[in-house]
Amino acid sequence: MKLIIKTREAEQSCLALLHICDVVSKLKQIQAHIVKLGLRNNPLVLTKFAATASDLKAVDYASSVLFSPDSDTHLYDAFLFNTIIRAYAHTSHAKRKALWFYRVMVKGGVLPNKFTYPFVLKGCAGVGDLNLGKSVHGSVVKYGFGDDVHVRNTLVHMYC
Repeated sequence: MKLIIKTREAEQSCLALLHICDVVSKLKQIQAHIVKLGLRNNPLVLTKFAATASDLKAVDYASSVLFSPDSDTHLYDAFLFNTIIRAYAHTSHAKRKALWFYRVMVKGGVLPNKFTYPFVLKGCAGVGDLNLGKSVHGSVVKYGFGDDVHVRNTLVHMYC
């Protein structure tokens, strides 16, 4: 029971630090803190880490930490992947990385959800890869997200 409480306290500590983080140098210190506290495989903390990095325009740093060769990515969930995919899809220069992380997500057995597809389709539109967009559209239909208004709007944007 004590271990669970300590883990929860460590998790809350990291989340609070990430919430107030406003510069990349602090983010790097927090990342070291995450490792020190044994939370480097905690999806909640890692998702907040990725979101904070995205806000600080440091998504490359976050993805290098999260997807380093020694990372245990089998614990990662759709929410974490969506955070990284969204961050790259909203860049002007790295939309292909959004598509790469989508592939990593699917190959890793993490099922996309209705929040995944608008970001992936935005990436397809941004790089002008209509064939990949059609393939993703097929996946949208396969997984039953074709009726979602956000997915549909992004599909219209991609095809236009």
